[in-house]
Amino acid sequence: MKIPLLERDLKNLNGEDFDPSSLVLCRDLPALDSFAQVIGCLYVLEGATLGGQIIGRHLRQNLNLSPENGAAVFNSYGERVWQMWKAFSAMANEQAEILKAVKEIIASAVNTFTKFDTWLGARTEITKPES
Repeated sequence: MKIPLLERDLKNLNGEDFDPSSLVLCRDLPALDSFAQVIGCLYVLEGATLGGQIIGRHLRQNLNLSPENGAAVFNSYGERVWQMWKAFSAMANEQAEILKAVKEIIASAVNTFTKFDTWLGARTEITKPES
């Protein structure tokens, strides 16, 4: 559901001749060998949808970008974002209890964040300024 929105945004921002296959994909994906690991990964992805609401507002206010002209991925669920998050959270909590897999879910979420952080090159060294 989100990939077509992202592709549409990239074409809106880069022109119709933009080729999505030119993007660098994440090759070192998180392990999804159990349902608990899937829940942990989805926690990160669905949580990003909540953050997308804030990013979407910022893009609209500062760059005049909307879901129609380059910011659709940040509005993937439209008005239903909280409803979808609550439904996902309820399912994740229920399954964590049933599977007795809270630690595995958390480890998978952390692993997902780490994999994406590495892929996006977000690691930066913070150094203390010289006095």
